[in-house]
Amino acid sequence: MSHSSALTLPSWPESTRGIPNIVLRSALCAAIGKGKRVYFERELLASYKNFSILYTGQQLDQGDLSVWLMILHYARLQRARAGEAFRFTAYSMLTALRKTDTGGNRAVLHRRLLRLKANSVEIVHDHRSYVGSLLAFFERDQGTGEYVVVLDPQLVPFFGQDQFTRLNWEVRLDLEGKPLAQWVFAFYESHAVPYKMQVTSLLRLSGSKNSNCRSATQKLNRVCVC
Repeated sequence: MSHSSALTLPSWPESTRGIPNIVLRSALCAAIGKGKRVYFERELLASYKNFSILYTGQQLDQGDLSVWLMILHYARLQRARAGEAFRFTAYSMLTALRKTDTGGNRAVLHRRLLRLKANSVEIVHDHRSYVGSLLAFFERDQGTGEYVVVLDPQLVPFFGQDQFTRLNWEVRLDLEGKPLAQWVFAFYESHAVPYKMQVTSLLRLSGSKNSNCRSATQKLNRVCVC
């Protein structure tokens, strides 16, 4: 494999979005509602099995994850190597997220981009580690109005074989406004063979603040994979 191809994200169908399993099997992008964010300082996040994540910054949620999924997709579509800049418009992003192109939604998008940039994620997985943010760089081109984004090349190894998931995008969008359902759907999508887990374990891994197991069970029963 050439050095050039090693820095390029793998391919996935237009109907899916590629994402490292580590993200889907942890509380990095928590299943929380509006107004529930906290600030972390090297917080050890709940994660599944053989990896750990220390996080510093404002807590990320499922809405932030949807934006990051689209950013990764833009990088793939434009065949941008990690470390190289690529572009997208607020309109295209909001349309992809099924959001109307309003000033309010553009402001929300900008805040999500700021959160994805203004953090420190420390990942240790097997013999590999990563320390950086989910966006290496971003700015808004004042001439064209486009966003210019750069991804950290050190993220690419987490897209190795059997280390990332091609997430069904339409199903994720259909679950908009249901962060716990979105998280659980993605978690099970990241496994080749789904298996049962206790509700308490899913709540812990998702970072959910829902302590009512009965209520959570009712919500999870609405997700087709559960």
